[in-house]
This record gives sequence, structure tokens and C-alpha cells, in this order.
Amino acid sequence: MGGISFPMLSDFHPHGAITQSYNVWNAQRGCPVRAVVIVDEVGVVRWAQTYPAGTLPEPPDLIAALDSLDQNAAG
Repeated sequence: MGGISFPMLSDFHPHGAITQSYNVWNAQRGCPVRAVVIVDEVGVVRWAQTYPAGTLPEPPDLIAALDSLDQNAAG
């Protein structure tokens, strides 16, 4: 995914194991809800947001979330 310099995760096998651990698994549909979860270098969830089906996360919103984490860490 052009230019992304950080790890990204897809939950292929075992199917749903990761998304279940982040509470974004939709058991009724057998698939995860759309979500973005930002995890820090030691594994702590710093920010998470779910989105309705068909809705894409807006890059400026994700950048703002990352910026707020940087500001919180510095302050």
C-alpha cells in the first residue's frame, strides 16, 4: 500500500481471531466490522474507531488521531 511505513494487519487465519480480540468481530455476519485500531510499540491500543459498512476512514481524521497521540506523548 504505497508509502505506508508501518505494519498493517489483516485477519485471515485463524479467521476472526484478531478482530475478536479487539471486539470488532461481527459473529452474525462472520466478518469484522470496518475499524482502525492504532497500537503503540508496546502493544497498547492508543486509538480505535469503527465505521459503518461502506464507509471508508478519512485520511485527515487518521492523521489527526496520530497527531493527537504525539501531542499527548510529548505533553
